[in-house]
Amino acid sequence: MQGMKLGLAFMLFESFYAISLPTDPIHREDWKGATHWIMKNATTSDLILVLEPQFTYYRMRTNKKLKAFGIWSLDQNVSDNEKVFIMDGYSMMEHNNQRNEAIFTTAMLKQGFHKENMVKFGGQDGHTVVFVFKRNS
Repeated sequence: MQGMKLGLAFMLFESFYAISLPTDPIHREDWKGATHWIMKNATTSDLILVLEPQFTYYRMRTNKKLKAFGIWSLDQNVSDNEKVFIMDGYSMMEHNNQRNEAIFTTAMLKQGFHKENMVKFGGQDGHTVVFVFKRNS
């Protein structure tokens, strides 16, 4: 029983430690940094499409109200927004990252948007990225 309590205490400490780090040292993901960047740069006329629960966890710690956020599907109509922020997790396979970027860009081009920015989080080899698409004038 005492071993079980000790194991549970270690797991709780380990989870708290991982969340408190700016970047996950193993996966090189920085959901906190990406969420804070989105919250700083998005306006109420923008749509934010994210990975759950990472975004929600860190967004709850801010007071900024945003128009919408949720998990994105390729056929979702986003044309009534000025900008669209898409949070994605890169994989260790570079070809998967290029494929995801191409899929997002193609889908957004079809709806009259162009890629304005792409920001990586988690350092040089970070695996968290935010794509920003802006509606064509």
